[in-house]
Amino acid sequence: MLIPLIINAQETENEEIAKAIAQANADVESYLVIAEWKSCGCFDLGSFGNAYKNIPPPDPSRLIGKSLEYVEAYTKTYHEKIQSLQETNYIIGCIGAASIGVVLYFVIRKVTRFLDDCASDFKILP
Repeated sequence: MLIPLIINAQETENEEIAKAIAQANADVESYLVIAEWKSCGCFDLGSFGNAYKNIPPPDPSRLIGKSLEYVEAYTKTYHEKIQSLQETNYIIGCIGAASIGVVLYFVIRKVTRFLDDCASDFKILP
């Protein structure tokens, strides 16, 4: 009699953990503002550490009345997922800013060479 009850309890706990992980992933996707982290990477090179330090807490209403295992699985998944997305989008913003910088460098270089060539074609009369 005890063995079926133990197996059923383990299955219920595994289902609860799976629900917690799915809920945490969904909450991160709906909560995190991706454009904000891309713009931080593009304009604020000093905020990379914020991707590690600035992890917003999960919504407490998601955890009220849940088991300890659910809360642990939810918060662990939430923190890992949000940190990963913040880091990834920050790096994408940095790459975008670097790309824009390189393109601007070559455009400005080309324009200044063109203007130098135009200036050399004109002779200034004394």
